[in-house]
Amino acid sequence: MENLLELKDLYVRYNVKSSFYDMISGKKRKHVHAVNGVDFEIGKGEIFSLVGESGSGKTTVGRAILGLLDRNQVIGNILFNGKDILNAGRQGLKQYRLNAQMIFQDPYQSLDPKNTIFQIVSEPLIVNNITNNKNELYERVIAALNQAGMEPVKDIINRYPHELSGGQRQRVAIAGAMVLNPSFIVADEPVSMLDVSIRADILKLMVELRDKNNVSYLFITHDLSLAWVMSDRIAIMYLGKILEMGGSDEVIKSPVNPYSKALIEAIPRIGAKSGKDNVRIYGEIPDPINLPEGCVFYSRCPYAKDICRKEEPVLKEIMKNHFAACHLQ
Repeated sequence: MENLLELKDLYVRYNVKSSFYDMISGKKRKHVHAVNGVDFEIGKGEIFSLVGESGSGKTTVGRAILGLLDRNQVIGNILFNGKDILNAGRQGLKQYRLNAQMIFQDPYQSLDPKNTIFQIVSEPLIVNNITNNKNELYERVIAALNQAGMEPVKDIINRYPHELSGGQRQRVAIAGAMVLNPSFIVADEPVSMLDVSIRADILKLMVELRDKNNVSYLFITHDLSLAWVMSDRIAIMYLGKILEMGGSDEVIKSPVNPYSKALIEAIPRIGAKSGKDNVRIYGEIPDPINLPEGCVFYSRCPYAKDICRKEEPVLKEIMKNHFAACHLQ
């Protein structure tokens, strides 16, 4: 499979505001280490999932990929069709953003309440000077809403977001992302704010759009079972690092890292019994300002050894296209 996107040694640092005492005492400025050396690639037409609990850095990766962060905060290489977008000029970045779009988590906040559905979906076309022809603009908006499963479109196009249901709002958000015919979409928890009865329809729509338009997705979620159903490959993140990555079935059925095992065992299953061998983790993610030495999961891992505290494990291939970072493998 030909790669559309490649991340190489990606780091994201956020500056922490210094106190007056720190400034006058000359203390070294502190940083939040949000992403710490992430590497992966996404093929054309592939759905790649980033999974992890809150604070793992998965949304920050998505925002960095789309160029939504200050460039001074991002270190590494983000290659899109072989071109590094972090070093792209203004014109190159503009062209990239025509091909890369985002579906946000909350359709109640991502849609402008003052605009009609037509204005929301047509805005990307107008801002990017795609067309100034009113008839063509109308036709493209109608086509995007139809593609997103909005029916009947003519009854909805002049409504405002507050007049729609949650599922309809997310379909409008998808239409707004698809109206430019992008080749890559970052979907950040796209169904977490929706009722369970609606989620299946939205996920089915996303897969249908992938199959029809050969769109690639970076699917960001905390729900491992959802990632298993949706994606071709899964990467499990913890404290800014990928601890395991591989094909969906391989990661779910043959996990290596204890953190992966704990997430998988937390998936509800009919008839499953809790046993003494189940992996359980306790506590919170460590402070991202003062990262622990060695393995980032050491303080919560039930199998941690001395080497885990002293040496950071390297992500390496343990079987074909299945990678894990763990001293216990």
